[in-house]
This record gives sequence, structure tokens and C-alpha cells, in this order.
Amino acid sequence: MLLAAACTQAGEAAPEASTTSIADSSTSAPTTTYPSSPFTPFTMPPTPPEIPVGNTVVVSVDLPELPFSFNPWAPGHAFDPVVGQAYLAGVWDINAATHGYVPDVVTDLPTMANNSVVVNEDGSMTITYNIAPEARWENGTPITGDDFNFTYETITDLDLNDPDLDLYEMIDPASVTFDTGSFTYTLPSPTMAYERLFGVLIPQHAVAGTDFLNDWNNRPWPSAGPFLFRGWSAESGAVAGASAIFDSNEYYWKTDESGNPLPYLSTVEFLFTDGLQERIDGLVAHEIDVIDPGTSADVLTSLQHLDGVTIQVRNGPIWEHLSFQLGENNPNSDSLNAHTAFRRAVAHALDRNRLALAGGWVNEGPLTSFLDVSGVTLDSEGWDQYDYDPEYAADLLETACAAVQRDCSTDPPVVVLSTTSSSALRQDVATEMETMLAAVGIEFRFEPTDDFFRSPFLSGSWDLALFALPPTETGWSGVIETLSFWDPAGPPPSGLNYARWGTPAVEGAGPDFDQSASAVVDLNSTRYAEIMAEIRTTVDVEGLEELAGEAEAILADQVIIIPIAARSEALAYWGNEIVGIHANSSAGTFTWNIERWYRVGE
Repeated sequence: MLLAAACTQAGEAAPEASTTSIADSSTSAPTTTYPSSPFTPFTMPPTPPEIPVGNTVVVSVDLPELPFSFNPWAPGHAFDPVVGQAYLAGVWDINAATHGYVPDVVTDLPTMANNSVVVNEDGSMTITYNIAPEARWENGTPITGDDFNFTYETITDLDLNDPDLDLYEMIDPASVTFDTGSFTYTLPSPTMAYERLFGVLIPQHAVAGTDFLNDWNNRPWPSAGPFLFRGWSAESGAVAGASAIFDSNEYYWKTDESGNPLPYLSTVEFLFTDGLQERIDGLVAHEIDVIDPGTSADVLTSLQHLDGVTIQVRNGPIWEHLSFQLGENNPNSDSLNAHTAFRRAVAHALDRNRLALAGGWVNEGPLTSFLDVSGVTLDSEGWDQYDYDPEYAADLLETACAAVQRDCSTDPPVVVLSTTSSSALRQDVATEMETMLAAVGIEFRFEPTDDFFRSPFLSGSWDLALFALPPTETGWSGVIETLSFWDPAGPPPSGLNYARWGTPAVEGAGPDFDQSASAVVDLNSTRYAEIMAEIRTTVDVEGLEELAGEAEAILADQVIIIPIAARSEALAYWGNEIVGIHANSSAGTFTWNIERWYRVGE
């Protein structure tokens, strides 16, 4: 039901550029097996036959730097989806267990299988939403196609800061039809990006005629969620120590599996806190029931020792990886990146579990398929094939060196690692990498830089880079967006392939982007580009599964990148008192199912 966050490059701040030797190259690679995270993934408990109804839960909300707003589109304000889940509604929500879309105010999500998505003879695509007849706003007014149309017109007429504004503007206004129970529109060509639209609906009956960007900051528009706004605990609104108080919405139409009305709680207080320590102190003092404690192992361990506190840790939507630079601006004249055997040697030389633990990123283990982060699970081997095998890595290195007629025993190749930061954790990752690579005969240099995501990154002036990709969108649109980062037909600035795998020459785009064709242009990169061209216009799920699986298999087989792990996200709460909480590391947030929370023991 919530707007997807705009994608930004993720990573810690970096120090001034430097060249650092991390470990003696003669050191042998360790074989210690590191334990997994002590915080195991949480599974939703079964719903008991009788659930206590009523009571209050206090949820900590981090105080934003900008003025807070209940309006997700308000410019110059901060909106928090943790709060938004209580009152906003739209076509979809995000299931915490699968990270996949689930229907909210519609009977079913539109797909080709249920004939709500139709590819027309002229190449356009028509989408129909069938609105759940029982869906209501907080005053009992039905949610209808008028609300869909009003939302569409508001977003496009006001040019709202929406991540999918361009897609909304592609809707043919003449194609829009709506009535009490449905809303239909047509896009000029097939695209799975349609699944992200109308994640939030605006009630026409309440908002029409108001100042949309200013009137809904200190109070939300009428709720279609499980709770409705009662008011602030302080006249000053969103300040430290103040709460936004929500009571159960009597017109909320959803029920549990036994037919019991939702929500179970009578009141939710969203308490605005100023910083991590205030959240922790509030939890320890039992003044707050649920907090985001960050992912510091020390903090989580200390909270875990509190009798009655439950800690949930799971993979988040941001994932760390290593990327090989294959463009002509690679400053490492000694690089063997263009040779598949060398890239495979590096993959087998690195114990990814150990690297992930060194970076503090492990909860559910190293990534074997980065598509899992989008909530799409494919029957694909992915990067499982690259087990930690220094002996085999050394054999592959010998193969790569023979291909260039180089005696690597006397003239070992060099890998230069660039990253966004020289924080202690990234320094630890680099230390581990140097030790592992040295064990197979590869020298290592570490060159962190403050401005990595500026000119160095854009121009491809790096050899091997360690960085996190932006938060991954949910569903198939997220899969396609992620795969686009290596589209050979998409060199920057028009595309996202900053690693320059299979890219053509670029001219006239400025010094950061102009360069010759990639050092690696072959049948694999050509096929990948073909897949990307096809997958962007495919809306059949079976076809998408086949194409995405083939694309990821090519990336893995050719070792264009080496995924390490998804960053962890954590949740802490009084689990001996509150039941039904299920951490959600997607845009849905941990309050995605707040209507099913209930308090026991009172």
C-alpha cells in the first residue's frame, strides 16, 4: 500500500583516497568455519482460536530531520511508511514472508492469468482493477473507481514527486474508464512496472477541493487502513516524545481466517523518538513496545538478554557485491578481468560467508541468488557453484595466466579493490580478501575513496569494486530493474551498466562516460542484451521466470559480479506480550500486518 522509496546508491561514507596494504601476501588463507548469525529468521506464529481484542501498543518512530507529514507526496517533508501502514490503502501490500505483492483493496492483483492484464493487437497493454466491494474509507464511504481516477489525476496534474510519475504519465487519458467496482487504463506497451502503480489511493470525497500538498501534513486523510487518526499527544505534533495516536477503524473490512474482524488492537501509539539510544531506553523501561534497534551485534545481543524481548533479524532489500570493471578506464594496467577463468578464480578464492560475516551482513547466509531479494525465487544454481576452493582457484588462475602467456608465479596479477568507505567493517572485509587472494597467488591493494560514487564510479575508473546496490523493488518490476544494472545495451549515461560488460563505445556524453567498447563483448553479453530487450516487454509470469533465470545464470556463469550478502535489518519488541509481529524488510515495513497484532497477558 505504500510508495516505493526512491533508489539511491547505498554505502557508507568513505575516507580520502589511499592505497593500503592489508596483510602480508605470504599469509595462507584461513579455513575457519564461521558460525551463522545467532538471530534466526522469524516465522509467523499460528493464529490461535481465541485472540485477545483491545489494548494498546506503542511503536517507536525515528524523528525525521525534515518536518513530518502524513502525506507520502508532500515536498520538503518526511513521510514514514511505518506510520502509513495504519491508515493508507492501495492496490497492493507486500507480504513479509515472500516479499511479494498481495492484494489490498482489490479482489486480485491484475495478471494475464486472470484476464485483468491484456496485451492488445496494437502492442498496448490494458490493466483492470476489480475493487473489493466491501472496501471502505473510515466514514463508511465505499472505495470506488472515482478514487483511482482522482489519484491518477492528482499525481499527473500536480507532477507529484512519485518514483513512477513517468509511468503514470504514459497512461492514455482516453483509455481510462471507471465505475463503482473497477478502474481500467491502457499503457502504450507491455511492462511489468504496472504492478507498482496505485500503491496508495487518495479519497476523492475528502481531498477534492483541498490544498493537497499542504492540508494533509499534520493530519492524514480519511483512513482505509485498520486504524484511524485520533490526534497528537502534544500540540506541537511530530517532536521528540510526542505520539500520533490511532484507534481501530470500525469500517475496516478485512477479517482473519476465522472471520473475526480486524484489527485486534484498539489503539496504536506511534511515539517519535530522537535517536537510537532513546529508542533503546524506552524499550528497556517498558515505555515502548516495538523498536528498530539497528543491526549492531553488541546492541542486539544486549537486548536479547532482556527477559521477554524478542529480536527478529532478516535480510533487507540492500545487498553487497563485488563488481569487475571491464571498460577501458580500468586504471589497473595489470588487470586480468577480461578473462573468465580469472574471474572464476577470484570467485573460488573468496569465502563469501567469511566476507559477509566480516562486513556484518550475514543473517540468512551469503546470497546464492540476488533475485530472492525481490521476492522472486527461481530454480537456479546461481552463485552456489562457486564454493570456497583455493586449490581450484589456483588452477583457474594458472589457466588465465597461460592464456596471456604470463608466468604468474614470478609476476602475480594484482587486484585493486575500490569501495565507498574505509570503515572498520569494510577494512575487515578487505583484510579477509587480501589473505584469501594471496593464498592462490593474487596480489591485492585496497583503495577506498570519499567520492567513489562520483567520477570514479561513473567513468569506470576502478578495477574491482565493493558496494551495495540501491534498495531492490518488490516483484517482477524489481527483478527487471536489478537485471538492468548489467544490460550490455545500457552503458551510462543512458543505462546502468557501469561495469561496462559487453557495452558498445560511447561518444559525446562527456568525459565521465565516453570510452571505447568493452573488453568483453561475446555471445554471452549479446544474449543478455537480447534477454533484457525481451523481458522489458514481457508480462507473462512463466516467460519472465524463464528469461530472468537465464539472465542470472549468465551473470553467474560469467562471474560478472560476485554477490556477497544482503544487509540485515532488525526488530526488537516485547514478544512475551505482543504476538503477530513479523519483520518486513521491504517497503512494506514491519507494520505491514499491524491489524493482526495483539497483546497477551493482560
